[in-house]
Amino acid sequence: MNMTFLFTYLHFLGAMSLVACLVVEFCLLSTGALNEAVFKLLKKIDIGYGISAGLMIATGITRMFLEKGSEYYSHNSFFHAAMVLFLGAGLISAYPTVRFIRAKQASDISAADYLKIRRLVGLQLVMIAAVLFCMIAMARGIF
Repeated sequence: MNMTFLFTYLHFLGAMSLVACLVVEFCLLSTGALNEAVFKLLKKIDIGYGISAGLMIATGITRMFLEKGSEYYSHNSFFHAAMVLFLGAGLISAYPTVRFIRAKQASDISAADYLKIRRLVGLQLVMIAAVLFCMIAMARGIF
């Protein structure tokens, strides 16, 4: 098996897993009730989100050097847009993650925090959708 094929597969697997984690988080947060079972599940899904993001970063960097080279990407506007959006989504994800880590139980998250987390997860979904658009444009050589 060709290494670029393997890293491309892992990169897309990371992207799909990341989106799946965000969608599930958003759906769980949309129920309006944060009970202990939902809270524990959210914490686990948030870990999956972090692992997926790490997989995307690691395989993306590897692909950049194995495939077209950093020179190709450094001149691509969609690459820069994707990186800014991905970094922004990562920074936004820090708030929900920190709240999930600090909270020992569901009742430790206030109603205001709950709504803020839900909005931030929704914003991340929009940003990641834009990242995926940029990735396709980048792969097609659109500047």
